Parts: sequence; C-alpha cells; structure tokens
Amino acid sequence: MARASDALRVAAGEIGYTRWADPEAGTKYGRWYASLFGAYFGTTGVPYCAMFVSWVLEQVEMTPPGGHFAYCPYGIQAGQRAGRSVATGNGQPGDMIFFDWNADGVADHVGLIEKRIRGGYQTIEGNTSKGSVGSQSNGGGVYRRARGSSVCAIVRPAYDGTAATNAPKVDTQSGFDRRGALIVDRIWGASTTLALQTVLGLSARDGIISSQDQARKTDGTLISCKRDSWELVRSPKGSVTMAALQGVLRVDADGIAGPATARALRAYLRLPAGTRIDGDTTAALQTRLRAGRLGG
Repeated sequence: MARASDALRVAAGEIGYTRWADPEAGTKYGRWYASLFGAYFGTTGVPYCAMFVSWVLEQVEMTPPGGHFAYCPYGIQAGQRAGRSVATGNGQPGDMIFFDWNADGVADHVGLIEKRIRGGYQTIEGNTSKGSVGSQSNGGGVYRRARGSSVCAIVRPAYDGTAATNAPKVDTQSGFDRRGALIVDRIWGASTTLALQTVLGLSARDGIISSQDQARKTDGTLISCKRDSWELVRSPKGSVTMAALQGVLRVDADGIAGPATARALRAYLRLPAGTRIDGDTTAALQTRLRAGRLGG
C-alpha cells in the first residue's frame, strides 16, 4: 500500500502543468478520467481538480475513499460513507482537502495537503491559478498553494492500509452509484440522509434521522422513510438534521417530521400539495441532493 509521501511526490511532479499548454483537447487528467467514465470528461475542458486528485492516487495504485470522482461534493460524501473524513483542523500530508469559496455549503474545489503551515495548509492543487489573481477553482494549472480559509472538509485516503476510524453506524453505501452520486430510488434511507446532512453542512453526518414520532410511520406521513435509518420512538425529542431542514423550509424547527413538514417540503420541491413524505417527495429531494444542492 502506498504512503502519503508517494502520492505527494507524484503530485509535485505535475506542478506547472496547464491546460492552456496541453497540445491535445481537454486536459491530461480529463482524458484519463474519460477512459474510465466516458468521453465527456476527455475533451470538453470540464474543471479537473477532482480528476487530478483521482489521477494522482491512481499513479500509486490507490483510489480516493469510495472511488474516483469528478465532482467535489461526491468526493466528500464518498469519504464520509467510507469513514475517512477528519476534522478540518486535523489535516495531514496526503489528505484530500476541499474548499467552499462561497460559504454556500457546496464544495467548489479540492487538492492534496502537502504540509501544515502557520494558519493553514500548503497544498498541491489541480485546475487552480498560480496566485490569488485568477480563478481558484478553474485556473487551468497545477500549482502549490497556501490556504488558510474556506476549508469545508478533509478526507484521508487509506495510505499504508490504515483503517477507518469513524465509519457510519448504518449502511450508507448502497444508495450511491459508482461515481458517488446519490441514486434516485424513491426511498429515504441512510444514503439520502447523509447526502442531506452534507448539503446542509452539518458536522454530524451519520445517515440517521434521530428521535422521530413513531406514530408518523403508522399514519403514513413517513411512508417512504426506512426504519433502519429513521429512529422512531414513542416520545420523540427531534433531530438536528430535521431541524436544519425545517429551517430551510421555514416551518417550526422542532426537529420532528410531521404533516406540516411534509407539506412544506412538497411545496419547496414544487410538488402538488400533500402531507406525506412519499416516493414522489423523496425522489424530488434525491434529485436535488444528487446535484449537490437543496434549493431549486
């Protein structure tokens, strides 16, 4: 199993590459990614920061936790499902570091931590600019950068075969495709909750909607919600995740999903009026979460 230093040596060897000097269409990393996942990535010049990270790890016979990815939120979600996420202040060399420039809860960019520095991290990043002038997420080049802010997540690849230390307690694997995108299956299980927790920017991302009213399952309000990832009790205290969603929906944020929450969620998703979280509601929510967003 490769070491972090192996991956960083490969990444450092790419510093100075720019898509503008590439003699072929698209980017070096996109063409490689296209060989695995389709021609779209090869010649269109699609932003390649995530594909760069995937490519670097491929060179040392590794993959990012959960598999290769081309969209930053998917990389974060896959890392969380694999139990490989770490606190943003605890990054180590070789870790994947994600940035949210707009503070909107959606990751915009990813690189690799080279070392800790005062106030932040020194990184090696693909598809950025050489300095503060120019796009930080689509600058076209591979450069060494110093970052002290906007870090939204850190994921640690399994260098030296190190085991995960914070794997979720429920199955969050089956609800995602091989690229890490949420599957629209009309069932609100752990994977849907994990995707929601990620988009909402919550620190606790366990795939569980805790302490909900079991009567809401009996009366059909939570008809599409799986019991193994929705904690149903007689005396509910509410869920932080549900309260955060209710805040977005602008209903009473008591953390307990009921008919009022279902009605507001359906309205937010532009569905016909109703008081159940059914398959249509869940599918509409999953479609947005699959795109890494909640708003329409």
